[in-house]
Amino acid sequence: MTEAQLKFRRFLADKTLAMKNAFLLSFLIVFGGAGCTHLQRSPSSVAAEHLNSEDHIIYEKLLKDSLLFYNRALRHADSGQYYDAINLDPASPPDYNSSVASTGMGLIALALADATGAEQGARAKALQSLNFILGYGEIRGKRYESIRSGTGWFRHWFDARTGANNGGSRGDGFSTVDTAILAAGAQIAANYFAATGQDADGQIRRLADQILLSVQWETAVADLNKGRLYLNYELETGKALNTTAVFNEYLIVACMGKFADEKRGIPGAMTEMWNRHYGQPQNILRKDYRGLPLMTDHPGHYLSSFTVQFVHYLCGNANHSSDYLVNMDNVRKADQLWFSDKTAKSYMWGLGAGEVRFRDPTTGAVKSSYRANAINENEHLIVSPHIIAGFMPVYPDGLRDLITMKRNKECVYNYDSYELLWRCSLNDLDLKIDRLQSIDYSSMFLGLAVAHPRVGNEFFKKYAPFSKDWNPYKKTFLIK
Repeated sequence: MTEAQLKFRRFLADKTLAMKNAFLLSFLIVFGGAGCTHLQRSPSSVAAEHLNSEDHIIYEKLLKDSLLFYNRALRHADSGQYYDAINLDPASPPDYNSSVASTGMGLIALALADATGAEQGARAKALQSLNFILGYGEIRGKRYESIRSGTGWFRHWFDARTGANNGGSRGDGFSTVDTAILAAGAQIAANYFAATGQDADGQIRRLADQILLSVQWETAVADLNKGRLYLNYELETGKALNTTAVFNEYLIVACMGKFADEKRGIPGAMTEMWNRHYGQPQNILRKDYRGLPLMTDHPGHYLSSFTVQFVHYLCGNANHSSDYLVNMDNVRKADQLWFSDKTAKSYMWGLGAGEVRFRDPTTGAVKSSYRANAINENEHLIVSPHIIAGFMPVYPDGLRDLITMKRNKECVYNYDSYELLWRCSLNDLDLKIDRLQSIDYSSMFLGLAVAHPRVGNEFFKKYAPFSKDWNPYKKTFLIK
């Protein structure tokens, strides 16, 4: 579930630390770093490398548990599809509601589990997930359903066991941004497994490209002049529903559409959409927060912090851009700054999305809901550790915040043998949030992996979909 679909979605350092982080950000922008075992070591992994032995053990377990939890507890073994959410009581049975976006993030989790040595057989699992999402798999002799719109869009939600429609399918229909996250995750997995020599037969590449090129991305354009994109389409009629504006996580839709145009060798509406509204990020609408200009889609509100993280990890054109990287760091600073007025615990921050539990002030009854928290939209003071992790590309020191949280047993949850950091409320740290949304939690393993010396931020700069500029005079995409 995303910011635009829901319609809402500490800075406590002295001058010396601020200068250090500014220098580090500049270094990352200019030099990037390096990634996996076949590349050089990444400067962005400095946080993990400089930990003492005890803290390093904590970090390694947080990373490994986040990946294995995602690829095992959140993954349906027979279909390879990933659950939208899970109850953190292992005794609670899954509801088998799958999210196509969670599967996209799952494909990245498999690549990262292979890169870090957390899991064996990741390539085979990625191939299974891709085959089933495209309807090529069978379970007990019955073909797995892959229901698409007439223009190729995937459903946001469906039954993980059979691929059939469920209540979620009928409620949200076909989703543009969730399709884009699936396509981006598939491309990242294909790029990684090819680069590491594990896709010599090209099976993962073929399936990833099939997902990408079977979508008519240009049909998501609602208003080219205003930069508006459709959010979703009715399941039964295919009618376009709801639109969103620049800037939010729907940048990923334009990014993947432009990437598909390049694959086809023909620029279309998505190339023009990108060039007009995303290719010049200095022109994107911003809203000031205590002197920090923050990209937004509306002058009246701020975005949840996950927005800039998904954009960074899934779109190469964004993570290669100094403008988008500076905005990401500004969002990080604003996030910490907002929490600095709410708590003396400087390590507890993170304005993210996910489950909320709170006590009714009148009756004392415990209530739950889903929220995309943002600046001035976090009444229950929910801390999102996964958001701290997601900022690792611009703030490696966030790793120490997570370790401190883990040491203090704050926002810590146990699921089988896995120890997880997940949302908790500063208002009531003893009130556990018993449900975890997989797409939101994905920022945890994405960010923790960046701190790993065999991954680093270069992993995403190298493997996330990146499309070249279009030269209208030579009628070709420029070579870079």
